[in-house]
Amino acid sequence: MGEYIGYNPANYTPENFMRPKTAVVWSELSYLNDQMRHLIEGTMRVDRGSLLVGSEFEVFLFDGNSDPNETWQKYDDGRRNPNYQKAHKNKVQKIARLASDLDSRESSRFLECTRESALLLEMRTTPQNVEGYVDTVSYLADWLRHQARENEVMPVVHSQHIHISSNRRGFPSLDPRRRYDRYLLSQDFDEEVVNAAFSRVLPLMLLPEEYDGDDSVPSASATKGSDIKTMHPEFRLLSSEYMNDPILNLNVSLRAMYASMYNPAMVTDMDLFETHQEAVEYMRQDQELAAFFGQGTLTTLSNIAGQYPAVSRRDITIDEVWT
Repeated sequence: MGEYIGYNPANYTPENFMRPKTAVVWSELSYLNDQMRHLIEGTMRVDRGSLLVGSEFEVFLFDGNSDPNETWQKYDDGRRNPNYQKAHKNKVQKIARLASDLDSRESSRFLECTRESALLLEMRTTPQNVEGYVDTVSYLADWLRHQARENEVMPVVHSQHIHISSNRRGFPSLDPRRRYDRYLLSQDFDEEVVNAAFSRVLPLMLLPEEYDGDDSVPSASATKGSDIKTMHPEFRLLSSEYMNDPILNLNVSLRAMYASMYNPAMVTDMDLFETHQEAVEYMRQDQELAAFFGQGTLTTLSNIAGQYPAVSRRDITIDEVWT
């Protein structure tokens, strides 16, 4: 872990925020997302657009003139750390106030957006059909980029969770802003199949330092509501920081959900490789993934992911990753 240096400000300028290198295949991934939506809605026998997707984004807002890693090592979270000085706190508070208004000004798009700590905002989108969800994520990215430029802060996605549900099973007339667990899916899902689906795409989901860490073995999970009548999956093992890709995150979540609920034979589990690089090399020639993504798209994704360890080590910046 010592060779990796997290939160490199060169990687998450406002211009880079939620504009991952893997965006070069967004058209292919968007097509696959639409196909998966058709498959899921058709199998559930629900109307077009009934499948609902929403996200929670945890976003750090760092001081625009400092390196979070260096200042943390030097000052911890004390008053001399630029990220915890009054001037920066005021900027974060300002953006948090504006974010808290999104759920009233853009009520069809956003649930409550809150400030979770001195540097962390949590942005929540409403359950929407796939097309609406993608538009909302694009709107959110543009909004945060604008706020970051205006206030000279550096935004980075710390984590993203995706909720998937349906508005045509049990509660057809509910207000779309009601909580996710009020939407009923047609049947249970199998977390083991979800884990199998994610086991082959871990280099696209985990930063190299997360993958190679000794403390824990990465795993994917989907969670259910406390009421068995209102269950829905929540996908939490998703790409973050400089590699955060909301379109790819949706893609692998829809694939995992469909396999779990309707076609477990389409995914098989595999053991975790020792290093991120080994996992990338296997992913490059993985026939199961090639059948889903298409070999050209899979090769592009593998080429990009293969450069992530150098980005994490600060040998190169994300702008220097070739696509």
